[in-house]
Amino acid sequence: MKKLIWIIAIAMVPAIATAQTGKKTKLERKLERQETLAVQKEQLKQLADERNLVIEATTIYNRHGFNATVAQNNFVMVDSADFVLQTSSPTRIAQNGMGGITIRGTISSYEVKQATDKAPIVITAQVKTFGLGGGTLIIRLNSAQNAQATFTTNMGDTITFSGPVTSVEESSVFKGMNLY
Repeated sequence: MKKLIWIIAIAMVPAIATAQTGKKTKLERKLERQETLAVQKEQLKQLADERNLVIEATTIYNRHGFNATVAQNNFVMVDSADFVLQTSSPTRIAQNGMGGITIRGTISSYEVKQATDKAPIVITAQVKTFGLGGGTLIIRLNSAQNAQATFTTNMGDTITFSGPVTSVEESSVFKGMNLY
């Protein structure tokens, strides 16, 4: 009987050792998450410095704070010295042919800031649009590949786009007809 117990115990040792090595500890998972967040933050910083980013909005907020969950092709694009802001709706037809508006313009000043390593990357840009005049674009990039872009015209009108960030080359947005 004792031999049988010893044989079973010896047979189970490799199984227990394998089970323990396959499972990660809480500290290991935390360190892995911190590493991936640091890599993502570095990628976002590179996109911001290169002026090569698209925020594909999943939610849009107006100046009163009301929000709407939106479909595809609502985005803010910064591509070197160019700027595009687009809204669309699958249920309407509007000026851009996609149920919304498309505003393009140029960037006159562009500044990237980050207070600390854990703080979001903040981009402040002064833009000149065709048809709306000047405005300010403030983009906040956090390490979770999510961003918020707020565009404010010189007359005080505000719209905020919130969603994931990609590079211009990797984005899947379709630009509609320009408003002006």
